[in-house]
Amino acid sequence: DPSVEILKTYYFKNISELTMLYENFTGNAQIEDDLNKVCNKMDSVWYSGEQESCLLRVEDKAKYYLQRDIPSNMEIVEQYDTHNIVRMTYHNEIELFSFVKQWIPDVKIIDNQILSDKLSAQLQDFLSHT
Repeated sequence: DPSVEILKTYYFKNISELTMLYENFTGNAQIEDDLNKVCNKMDSVWYSGEQESCLLRVEDKAKYYLQRDIPSNMEIVEQYDTHNIVRMTYHNEIELFSFVKQWIPDVKIIDNQILSDKLSAQLQDFLSHT
């Protein structure tokens, strides 16, 4: 939205009653450049323009995996014999939770108790319904 200089995102599934207009559109070169820059940096389907980060304690198989092939949204902050400390940057906590769940019990959230508690509650809820 050029009036407030915010890049808006839309979920196509929720768009309804779309009407095609047979008019020519002349693009704005600056907006197109801005979009290209954002798209080239985009590393997530959850893109929202703002990013958060969280420290993770990574052990065992997850540690080995990340040392070999670390994703672009992560960086190893500290290395130890038994574990690494990794900073994960994310747009939506679903990204963070998905990664941690994938590597249970080898990955733990260590610097955000609220997120850690929220993930624990999700896991407890899942286990209580199985």
